[in-house]
Amino acid sequence: MSAVRTGGRMFLSSAAFGIAVALGYWFVSHEAAGTALLGLMGVSLGAAGVYVARHARGAALPADQPESRPEQLAGQRVGAFPTSSSYPVMLAAGIALFSVGLIYGWWLALPGALLGVAAIIGLMRESRAIER
Repeated sequence: MSAVRTGGRMFLSSAAFGIAVALGYWFVSHEAAGTALLGLMGVSLGAAGVYVARHARGAALPADQPESRPEQLAGQRVGAFPTSSSYPVMLAAGIALFSVGLIYGWWLALPGALLGVAAIIGLMRESRAIER
């Protein structure tokens, strides 16, 4: 069995579990918010599982080949990743500030969103500069 198919089945079985738990939660508690969150968890995992299952047909990943060895992939370019950057910390601070702003008001959410967008733009520019 291939790694891609295993991942797809894992997503789909987790989706079925999420839907079953949502139904059980509804019958036990009759509480709408928790049921909706558990149901949406199942639906989102199901969407990921369907996506993986549909794209598994044409995938030829090295992990899916039983005779593949790590040496066969040595030297292939994976991508450029910035090693010493302050943008991940900036992004985390922006997300935290935005999340707190959702509770306390827009006056915190707006700077958090701006900080997060600035961090994402900075990360993208930094990674493109390293690839060149």
